[in-house]
Amino acid sequence: MQLVKLSQPKRRKLLLVDPYPRDNPYHLGPSERKAIWFPKLSLPVIAAYTPEHWDVEIQDEAVRDIDFEHPADMVGISIMTCYAPRAYEIAAEFRKRGVPVVLGGVHPTYCADEALQHCDAIVTGEAEDTWPRLVSDFEKGQMQRHYKMDGFPALDNYRRPRVELLADSAYMTRQCTFTTRGCHFDCEFCSVSPFNGKSTRRRPVAEVITEIKRVREFVCGELVGRLGKGSMLDALALAAKIRFGIEDGGIVAFVDDLHNSNRAYCRELWAALKPLGLKWGCQSTLFLGDDEAVFERTVEFLVRNKCELAYFNVLTPLPGTPLYTRYEAAGRIFDRNWAHYDGKHVTFYPTRMTPEQLENGFYWANHTFYSIPNIYRRLAHTGQRLAPRLIMNREFRRVIKRACPKAQLSPVANVIKTLQAKLPSVRMEDSIPNALLALKKVSGQVDQFLSIKTRKHEKLTALMVELEGALDHLNAAELKTRLADAANKAKLDIILNFEHLRHATPQALHTLLDGDFFKRAAPSARVRYRKLKDAFGLAADDINFHGLDLFEEEPQNA
Repeated sequence: MQLVKLSQPKRRKLLLVDPYPRDNPYHLGPSERKAIWFPKLSLPVIAAYTPEHWDVEIQDEAVRDIDFEHPADMVGISIMTCYAPRAYEIAAEFRKRGVPVVLGGVHPTYCADEALQHCDAIVTGEAEDTWPRLVSDFEKGQMQRHYKMDGFPALDNYRRPRVELLADSAYMTRQCTFTTRGCHFDCEFCSVSPFNGKSTRRRPVAEVITEIKRVREFVCGELVGRLGKGSMLDALALAAKIRFGIEDGGIVAFVDDLHNSNRAYCRELWAALKPLGLKWGCQSTLFLGDDEAVFERTVEFLVRNKCELAYFNVLTPLPGTPLYTRYEAAGRIFDRNWAHYDGKHVTFYPTRMTPEQLENGFYWANHTFYSIPNIYRRLAHTGQRLAPRLIMNREFRRVIKRACPKAQLSPVANVIKTLQAKLPSVRMEDSIPNALLALKKVSGQVDQFLSIKTRKHEKLTALMVELEGALDHLNAAELKTRLADAANKAKLDIILNFEHLRHATPQALHTLLDGDFFKRAAPSARVRYRKLKDAFGLAADDINFHGLDLFEEEPQNA
C-alpha cells in the first residue's frame, strides 16, 4: 500500500489595518495612549476568524505608521465614519502596489457604493460568518465584490479575540472583551441598533469569564517575561508600575455599547467577576435627556459624583442612523466631510442653540472638567488606584489643552441653569387643584415643593418654563423675581406652562400675574402664559390680567 502525503495549505499573509489620521489634533502621543486608551476589538476578532494557515498582523495607525511595503497577500481595513477619508488613502496606497484590499465596519455597511470605489471587496454587517467565506473565495481566486451578513452571528462558543496581536505597552489595557451586542433602545443618533440589531444578544457568562482568565494569563505571562529582560532598574520600574496599577493588566475593559441592558444578566456576570478581584470599566446608559444648560449641568454632576474620567462627544448624525435620515430630510446637515464625524465637530444645525454655541459648550465642558481644581475635587476622596487616576487625568488634560480652544458658555445657558429650582411651598390653604390633572385621576395629595424646569423653545425666541408641584404666594414671589432677572439677562421672552402644576392658591396666581411688575422689571421681554385657563378654570377668570397678552402655543412642539 502506498502512502499519499497530503499537502499543507499554502501559508499566506494578512495585514489588518486600523486607520487613524496622524494630523488629527486629538491624536494621542505614547504616554497619553498608554494612560487613557484601549484598542478596538474588531480586528482581533477578524484575526480569530481567519484560517490558521494565514499569518496575521495588526497595525494600528494610532500606534505606528502603516508599513506600505508589507508583503501581504491581502489587506483588511475596519472603518468608522470619521476615519473613512484616511482609510481610502491607505487602501489606494496598497492597491497601487497590487495588494487586494477589503473594507469592513460601520461606514462601508451604510455607504457601500462609496466604499466599493476604493477597494476590491467589502464586508457589511457583523463579519464573523462572512469573513471566513471571503477568505475561502479569495484562496480559490473567486472573491466577490460584496459580502453581506445573512443573519446575526451566534455569541455562544465565540472565538477569543486575538488581543496578543496588538502592540504591547501601547494601550491602557489590552484586556478587552464584550458581553452583549445590539441595543433595544434604538436611539435615533446611534448606529448600534441598525448595525448590531434592535434587541440585545448576550454571551454566556461562563464563556466571558473563561476568556477573561485566558487573557489575564497571557498578559501576566508577558509581564513576567518583560521583568526578566533589560536591566535591574528597568525591572524595578516595571514592578512599581504593576504594583500601582499603571501597567497593562490592572483593568479589564468591556467594550459593549450598552453593558447594563439587562439587569438579571448583569447580576450574574458581576457576581462571577467578583472572585477574580478585577478592576473593570464599561459603557452604560444613564437614561438622561438634554437642554442648553446641559454643559454646566453635566460637568457639575460628574464632579459632584467624583467620576474618574469623562469622554465628551458632540451629537453626530452618522450615516445609517434614523438621526442622519431625519436631519438630511430637514436640510440640517451642513458638513459632509466624514473626517469631522468623530464626535468632536458640529456637523448640523441644532434646534435650541447655534452650531457655535454647541461647539463652545463642548470645548468649555472639556476644559472645566479637566481643570486642576476639578481634578482635585474628583480624586482627593480616595487613595484607591490614585496613581493611575492622576496619570489618566494629566494625560487627558494635555490632550484637551492641545486640541480644544478655550471657550465660554452663552449667557442663556447660565440663565437656564439658574432658573432650574425646587422651591418649598408652606401656605397651601384653600388651594385650587389643576383641572387638567384631575381628569387624569392624579392623587389629590398636596405637594410640598414647586419644581421649575427650563429649556429654550425649539421654534420661538423664548424660554419655556415648566411648573410642577404646588404654587403658593411665597414661592410665587420668588419665582417672579427669578423670571424677571432671567428675562433681562437672556434678552428672551418667558413662557410659563401651567399644564403640570398640580395645585395653586388664588393669592399665588395673583402674585405671579402682576403684569405691572414685569413691565417694570423686564421691559425688553414679555412673560406669557400657557394652559393657565385650562388648568385653573374659574379661578383664572376671576384674575385681573392687567392687559397681559395670554399666549396659547401650538401643541406639537410644546
